[in-house]
Amino acid sequence: MNAKLSRASILAVALALCILACTRGRAQPASIQPEKESLREELARLQHSIGLSLAFVGETRDSPESSSDPVVVVEFAARSTYRWKNAFHVPSSASVSGGALTTDGNAAALDFTFPGGTSFGISHHGGLGFQEFKEARPSWPYFVCWSHDNSSLATITNDGLEILNLSSRLIQKIDAAATGLTSQCWSPDDKLLVYEANNDILVYNFEERRLLHLDGGTGATWSPDGSWIAFRRDRTYYAAEPSGKEKKVLFSPKQDLPNRLSPLWWSPDSQIVAYVGPLRPSEGFALFDPYALRLRVRRLGSDSEDWVAEITGATPPGFQWIANNDLRFRPN
Repeated sequence: MNAKLSRASILAVALALCILACTRGRAQPASIQPEKESLREELARLQHSIGLSLAFVGETRDSPESSSDPVVVVEFAARSTYRWKNAFHVPSSASVSGGALTTDGNAAALDFTFPGGTSFGISHHGGLGFQEFKEARPSWPYFVCWSHDNSSLATITNDGLEILNLSSRLIQKIDAAATGLTSQCWSPDDKLLVYEANNDILVYNFEERRLLHLDGGTGATWSPDGSWIAFRRDRTYYAAEPSGKEKKVLFSPKQDLPNRLSPLWWSPDSQIVAYVGPLRPSEGFALFDPYALRLRVRRLGSDSEDWVAEITGATPPGFQWIANNDLRFRPN
């Protein structure tokens, strides 16, 4: 009897050990975590899945073959840029000199030049129409910013800061002393607007018709979640609450020249920023090329940073984050 119990006990223990070993063996692969993707790899994945991209409206006056393709898109995986082919209609006699895109990439506000002068208009994605605002835009806009509901455009012209209502074509004059505006100038509810006037950051309240002096600096951009307004002073990027009650340092780019740094452009989730700066010595500093620039991306709250495109030109272009299904794959 004892022998039988002993054998039974041994068999039970062996069976339990076998089951435990098998269970561990099956669970082990699920506990293995894949290697964490880099910031650029994450952006490349999002670009291929939802079309999240960085883009800007470029000049075409010196490139007749690209006159109908003014939008330049960054391809994260290849660290390169390309023209978004046949995306927006431009009159055949016009050349584009700048502008801004809606966040969904479905419309572009374009500054363009005709043989007889300059004008301004809205082109819709896919060639679905072109709407000129020549009679409503007496002066050429140097900066353009879409409201979140796409109903209005904020512009800095020779007459200062103005708001163009696209439906009524009426213009509201805000500040004749305004000197700068970025593509992320509106609060999420479109009730406030941030801009620059002679190196001061100002916030305009449309409902109360009053101004708030936020701080000294340039290149103010409003985070999509509404929590922060980023700006640059000298070599350092800051973020301030829209109320002005709190301010913090975001980061200071290493070895970058202040006059070659762009504004920060917030990603849609407000977790990543992009900016343009010169080549650094560690990257092969271009001593004889003052126009050698790189577009960089940085995850806020960490040191995770990478460059995603090389840029040339005396002035960094005004990039924007957009998401459009047509940008999931680069066209051939």
